Amino acid sequence: MSNRKLSKYMDEKTFTYSDTAKLKKLVNSFRTTVQFNIAAKLCQKIYDPLVEYYAKLGLKTNNAHYARPSSGFRGHDLNEAVGGSETSDHCILNVSVEGAAIDLNFTNLDPKQLFNDVFTGKIKQPNGQPLTQIIDQMIYEERHTKQGVQRWVHFGRRNNPRRQFMYSLDGIHFHTTNTTIK
Repeated sequence: MSNRKLSKYMDEKTFTYSDTAKLKKLVNSFRTTVQFNIAAKLCQKIYDPLVEYYAKLGLKTNNAHYARPSSGFRGHDLNEAVGGSETSDHCILNVSVEGAAIDLNFTNLDPKQLFNDVFTGKIKQPNGQPLTQIIDQMIYEERHTKQGVQRWVHFGRRNNPRRQFMYSLDGIHFHTTNTTIK
């Protein structure tokens, strides 16, 4: 597989990588050019502004991918293996709304801070408008497992964003409209 660039800071190999796919020997790659292009829009419009905002604040590590997705694109088999929703935007199935999603963890940044920085309008699009204006879904997610607590922020993008801001504790979603995550 070639490693095409989706955006300034994201490549195809990173966006489609999955520990679960590797463990279960599943092929996880875009099946169509349309899927690639929809993922590229997500990365250009949401991922890149996040990376640039935190880079300006000095959040860097020796690893070029300090903002590595824990889940980007998921093919059908991978989505099924991780127990994902059949309509998940991670699968880029609904091309009419151009839905795509990415789950992010930044090295040395609390996911709550990431959620709050976006939610309060600190992070802007290149045109100066708050990033929240183009986000379909942003979900702070926290899961308690035997191995410990897993935390990340889910970002979804669609042509006509619903602007849903939520937090999820152990799989139960709560909508938030005017408060940050504590």
